[in-house]
Amino acid sequence: MVGDANRQPCQEPAFLEDLMRMSNALEAHFRDMCDIEFCIQHGSIYILNCRAGKRTGRAAIRIATDLLLEGVITGVDLLERISLRHLQDVLRPTLELGSQNDVIAKGLPASAGAATGVLVLNRDRARSTDFAGKSYIYAVGAASPEDAGIIANSAGLITSFGGMTSHGAVMCRGMAKPCVSGANVAIDRTLKVLQAGGRSLAEGSDITIDGTGGEVYSGRANIRAPSAYADERLCLLLRVIDVLAIEGLIPQHRMGHAWQLRDMLVHNIVTDECRPDVLTANQTRHEPIGAPVAFSPLKKGAAARLLAEMEQWHSASDHRLIWEGLRISLFRWLGRHVGVGRHYECYRPLFDPEQTIISERTSVQVPGDESRVQTIGEEFFNLNHYIPHCVEISTIRIYATVAYSEDGTHWRIDGTNPRGEKLREGSKNLLALKVIVNDALVALTDLPVLYNYIRKKEYFWGWYRGHGVTRHDIIHFLGGGDVTDSARDHLTTACRDAGLISSSGEVTDVGYSLLNKTTVIARRNVKICAGE
Repeated sequence: MVGDANRQPCQEPAFLEDLMRMSNALEAHFRDMCDIEFCIQHGSIYILNCRAGKRTGRAAIRIATDLLLEGVITGVDLLERISLRHLQDVLRPTLELGSQNDVIAKGLPASAGAATGVLVLNRDRARSTDFAGKSYIYAVGAASPEDAGIIANSAGLITSFGGMTSHGAVMCRGMAKPCVSGANVAIDRTLKVLQAGGRSLAEGSDITIDGTGGEVYSGRANIRAPSAYADERLCLLLRVIDVLAIEGLIPQHRMGHAWQLRDMLVHNIVTDECRPDVLTANQTRHEPIGAPVAFSPLKKGAAARLLAEMEQWHSASDHRLIWEGLRISLFRWLGRHVGVGRHYECYRPLFDPEQTIISERTSVQVPGDESRVQTIGEEFFNLNHYIPHCVEISTIRIYATVAYSEDGTHWRIDGTNPRGEKLREGSKNLLALKVIVNDALVALTDLPVLYNYIRKKEYFWGWYRGHGVTRHDIIHFLGGGDVTDSARDHLTTACRDAGLISSSGEVTDVGYSLLNKTTVIARRNVKICAGE
């Protein structure tokens, strides 16, 4: 009870009723779970502050989906409220423990997830080639900023000191690495052993950690990959994205974000970290290592002219996500249908990006005082020849300009496949963009529409089924095969709709690409060197 000398004491139920009424009004206004500060003075209740309540990734997904089911927010609002970080918090690997996995230590669950690997106790040895390419768990007394590179290359981290906000815990959460901090272990770097639970584990021993529960186990355990289909709320989010994509209701400024969420849900990948198999697998399994293809230098001013033709993007859009997502989608398609080692049949860099670094300041606004930019050009061709549902798109060329970084994170030619090179990715700091589809320039404002169109084709569309024809019917017709008069009219309409034949009935480059993967290259006489 609260009161003063001039008023009758007020009962708690009255305060609770007023508080609930006010909080409901505030949450209805903000359409979100709110953190409300209030006080009671002289028999009255006062709201001091109100803001969106802090929440974990799992809580954010639960609150947003609950509000959707209650009709408080729409599906578009749901996209706005779920971030990739929220999904990363939920979609973490879990353990399948065996009889050989005993709990040897416990600590704080500083970063969720599970990992297994060999034990590494020394910073220098972690940087050495002894553990290159191996999955290892780094154990240290207290992690420092100097350990950032080691943690980034490790499978997980154990610290014997520190809490939930220690350096190691914060770095692991930022890198999506599992971490057990403040574990009851003792590390002897001289003897190269970790003592825990009355046992001594030598460096190089197998070990497993569970950053969700804060346990350390001996031996290796099976890691179960996360699945969005095992969580009904994630399934609901996936269904909402699908419906919005099909109906064309995703806002243009959130197109890249929406499909990035879907990629995470379906493929359990992050756009920034995803690398397509067609371009990153070891080419020496299929092709001998030889001298790289010699790219001719760009003519003087060619890179600058190309740069001037590009459209600058602005921070209000998510064109960087669209650029990355478009490339990754094409790589995924082609990797599925073409295969590793044959990427030169469907992909090539248009020029050597190391020859496109411009030192002088240009019209492109580079963040900070950086005055150097780098231009990248890539071509994906023969798409409709390799990808069954990509009937109307033959070639996509993507030019991008990024800020050049002095730390070596620039784009360059890989140089390992004599049949056709690939690009090693560098800076993701996108400054300008240019996309050409079937020789037609796509305006930057239309890029979200194109991206949604291509992604829908990957997941939802059946072009041939929708037009009542088969792929064989189209190829037979374009190749001059005999068809009935009624079928000819229908096939002519379908082929014109897809741009396979012109209005005058001639087979277009897109049509030739569908017939023969080499014909379009010979007809167009595409040059690798831009500016010639």
